[in-house]
Amino acid sequence: MTVMNTLPYCSFPTTVVYIGNIDNAHKKKRYVDDPVVAFYKHCATPQNALDYLKRAGTPTIFFDRLVQQQHDTFDMDSINYLYEEIYNPHRYETVSCVVYHDKLLNIGGLEFFQKIEDSSAKKIWVTEEKDEKTIVTAFNQGLINFYVCNQDPQAAALLKEFIQQSQQNYFRASINTIIHPILEEWQKGNTTIPALLDPVFIEYLQTFIKGGNFTEYYLLDITGSFLFLDAEGKASALFIFNEQSFTDQCLEVDRFLQSKHSLSPRVVEKLKTRCQTVCFPFIYPQGFRNFDPDIEPVQILSGQQRYYIAYSKEIDYLDRPGIPFV
Repeated sequence: MTVMNTLPYCSFPTTVVYIGNIDNAHKKKRYVDDPVVAFYKHCATPQNALDYLKRAGTPTIFFDRLVQQQHDTFDMDSINYLYEEIYNPHRYETVSCVVYHDKLLNIGGLEFFQKIEDSSAKKIWVTEEKDEKTIVTAFNQGLINFYVCNQDPQAAALLKEFIQQSQQNYFRASINTIIHPILEEWQKGNTTIPALLDPVFIEYLQTFIKGGNFTEYYLLDITGSFLFLDAEGKASALFIFNEQSFTDQCLEVDRFLQSKHSLSPRVVEKLKTRCQTVCFPFIYPQGFRNFDPDIEPVQILSGQQRYYIAYSKEIDYLDRPGIPFV
């Protein structure tokens, strides 16, 4: 029995289309202030919003681009390229959420949501007054995902929470639905479940991401390694190994130790005893690189299998990502 991961395998700041009244602070909002929002696109009327969504067109996240190219077969190798989304300077233009602030709860709101029914963006309806019948109709027809009444004392907090949930749900729908079948196919040929389907690992990963100062992250491989970016575009990586992949990693480290790289005896000993490892993909040219910043402690996590975890706090072997606001 597999466990579905509630954590999106990819996340970056997105655009929120807001129809109706919006304060100046939100008009100029940038993801450095709110890590889930790149900016708010304010539209004075529903028609303005429809025109904008039409111009924005279909989102072009990595897997979406492959689908548009008639690439309908995804495998483990596909996952390895997901991180290349960091080089897409237009990724923050992705519309993950549409907020319609309707002063008068009426049929006009239903008509608007019907016109964007095919949009993959999540929909939030904000009203000044509550009309249970109309709201139930909207939910039952699948026209909206969330609802907020401004008479609710917690309206502002609820709206912020629903926007965050909308973004997570957007990435789950566009990324997780493609990756889950790959994980299940991988599991058929292995005696253990992937880390990404292990509740213990999922809890660890959620806590790690929540505690980090990250604005975006991307799954790197089938074992559960992730790439992270902060608001300035600084990259770090969490390397995850299972028993087999850690054995392979140790063999690479042993070959590395036989090379001419200069390391202190203390570091060599920690690498030999597996207390530390080299957080550097050996597929990259090593040259005369100083590997000291790449050597990190190994943490062991026991779940449905044993995981070996190393966090590289700063990686410099990737090209500079596209961060439009930096």
